Amino acid sequence: MTARAALVILPIVVAAALALAACGGEEAGPDPVGEESAGSVVLLADCGDWHQGTRDQRLATIDAIRAESGERNATQTDEELYEFFDANCAPEYASTFRLYKLYAGAAPFIGLDR
Repeated sequence: MTARAALVILPIVVAAALALAACGGEEAGPDPVGEESAGSVVLLADCGDWHQGTRDQRLATIDAIRAESGERNATQTDEELYEFFDANCAPEYASTFRLYKLYAGAAPFIGLDR
């Protein structure tokens, strides 16, 4: 294949891939908070990002952390985790705390008082 042919075919392939990706019929939800690395925000999202996100973005972040940690059937509710991150990210000094580290350390204990 010549370079000229590749230049003609590449935009067609990209357009077809984008069209197929949009065929799901469902609207994508909000993006989680934080900077993406290797296809996920989980490793880099911190309390500073938490404060900048909307409620929907924060809930999407909770879903992403659960998915990455393999705890999709976790016993904690979204609201319990939301309150957990809100409380632990509240102090000004916590702005650089990584959300996944907070979660990993506390997840087994959140919701035990139910």
